Amino acid sequence: MEDSDSAVSDDEEEIYENALKELRSGKLPVKNLDGTTLRCPYSPGRKKQCYPYKDLLQHAEAVGKGNRGPVAVGKHSALAEYLRTDLASLAPAAIERVHKLEFQAPEEKDVKDLLLFPWTGVVYNIQTKLNEDGLRVGPSDSELKIMFNAFQPDKAQAVWEKPGHMGVGLVTFQRDFVGWKCAQEFERWFMTRGLGKKDWESRRHKDLGTGLYGWLARKEDYEGYGNPAVARHLQKRGPLELKDIGMIGEEIQSMHEARVKHLTETVSEKNLEFQKAMEEVQLSKVRYENMRRELEEKHKRELREVNEKAERSARDRMEHLKSQQMILESSQQKLAERLKQLEKREKLVQSQVEKSQLDHEKKENNSRLEMLSRQKEVQTKHQADMLSLMDKQQKEAGDFEKWVQSKKLRMAEKHLQEFDKHRLGEIRDVEKFVEALDDPTLFESTHWKEMRERLASIASEKAKLEEQVVDLRGDVESHTDTISALATKEREANDELVEARKVAMEAIKSLGEARSSGRIGIKMMGEISPGPWKEACKKKYKNHEDGWVSVYTKKFSMWEDLIRHPDFSPFVAAQNGKPGEKQVDYSNSKLVELKEELGEAVVESVVVAVQELETYNPSGRYPVKELWNRNAGSKATLAESFEYILSVIKPNTKKRKVSR
Repeated sequence: MEDSDSAVSDDEEEIYENALKELRSGKLPVKNLDGTTLRCPYSPGRKKQCYPYKDLLQHAEAVGKGNRGPVAVGKHSALAEYLRTDLASLAPAAIERVHKLEFQAPEEKDVKDLLLFPWTGVVYNIQTKLNEDGLRVGPSDSELKIMFNAFQPDKAQAVWEKPGHMGVGLVTFQRDFVGWKCAQEFERWFMTRGLGKKDWESRRHKDLGTGLYGWLARKEDYEGYGNPAVARHLQKRGPLELKDIGMIGEEIQSMHEARVKHLTETVSEKNLEFQKAMEEVQLSKVRYENMRRELEEKHKRELREVNEKAERSARDRMEHLKSQQMILESSQQKLAERLKQLEKREKLVQSQVEKSQLDHEKKENNSRLEMLSRQKEVQTKHQADMLSLMDKQQKEAGDFEKWVQSKKLRMAEKHLQEFDKHRLGEIRDVEKFVEALDDPTLFESTHWKEMRERLASIASEKAKLEEQVVDLRGDVESHTDTISALATKEREANDELVEARKVAMEAIKSLGEARSSGRIGIKMMGEISPGPWKEACKKKYKNHEDGWVSVYTKKFSMWEDLIRHPDFSPFVAAQNGKPGEKQVDYSNSKLVELKEELGEAVVESVVVAVQELETYNPSGRYPVKELWNRNAGSKATLAESFEYILSVIKPNTKKRKVSR
């Protein structure tokens, strides 16, 4: 029996050593393609192949201590050892977090203790290793940010130089009071554990161990007293700027005062512009009235001239037609007399020659008579047409005159009504005066009685209208109360929804933030996706003297700061959209330069981040957490979030019951 146990132990030891060699040689990959999650190479049949470091280590240790056979035990023991030694840099830092920040004024311990602005934490002794190319590698910017996520960093940056990862990171906080509080907690966390700046300086030439050291950057860090590489990265951000929380308050106060002053000046300028515009409107109105009168007079004058010219032309035409008709009639009479003379001569003619000559003259005379008859008919037709045209024009002029008269009549009626209204007001005042004199005999005439009846009818109509106005006002007041109550309930409901979303986020966090295979997760809305940037910088700056990683870090940080600046807004009003609707202005100079430098995919990552900031945090302009439906690629509802949480919790509950 003892020989059997020793044989099993030898087999496990051999399997353990072989598996550890395979893992360290890279034949069996443990990291997934996303670079942040891990997989178990000895459990290919498991559905879950995206583990965070902590979960995979627990899985390997559990199987290594179990009784699933020497092969499974040896391989999983090797995997656990590989995770503890070779992949220790992926282990999350054991960071405590104060869940509630109280907005209190900071204690004035040292007024002269000025910090680098924006507040920046320096982290030393980050574990690194050599890759196949001899380059030292370590946690990326996103991994570093996740390690210190409890302090709500604005961004994180690993310090890279030519040899590779320097084992140093920079953690930047927001530029406001909340960021200052988080930065103070960051430094306090390291100091209370004996991992602050003084501890690092005392141990830097000794054994630092595996723990992280951190503190807030000050002037000496910027000037390179501690680490020149850190100083270079800090100096690339811009000139030295040292501040404390009091300076931030003064800047905010001065900014508000400048804004109020600017708004006051703007209002004054707008008032002057409005007054000037009103004066121009009045002048334009006067000019328009003068122009209208001049045009009316000119129109009347031209119309009168046209009518006179038309009448003269019609008279001249009629006289011409009459004269032509008289000429035709005279010619016709002469030809008729000539025909009679020819007929008399025909009776006296004896010779054949004279007879033929006479016949020829008769034919010519008859043809002339026919021509004159036709001409007379044409003249008669022209005269009839002329008379018809004159009748038509006279009718049109008469219709126009009637239209003008009707307009004048309506205008006169309107003026009469206005005059009557004014007279009614005067009569009412007089009636009140006479009633005060107690002398009703002044109103016994028929005219005054009619006026009083009209006044009574007007007063009754006015009373009805006033009753309707009172009813409408009551309806408006009741509606206003209802709307106010609904608004209060809506605010309470919104507060409850916000609190519920916070609870859902905490629940999903407790289930494991790195659950990338889960349907519901937490997404930072307003963060630029680093993937397209890394690909573009790696492709374009692979031969850069500082390395493409350094260029990527600098440009990525610069654009993260730019999109949070309130003056950067690459949007224009939508051409065919609703009022106030915006669309992306791809002709923006900065976007055009970015596209020419790094490509369209990088521009789209910036546009998406800016749109998310405009949607989820337009006033603060910094990324915020949001429940996210990974399958739908949209914001998750509360129902979806709690349904997902229950679906994850129920299987775990069943497993615990079975184990009992």
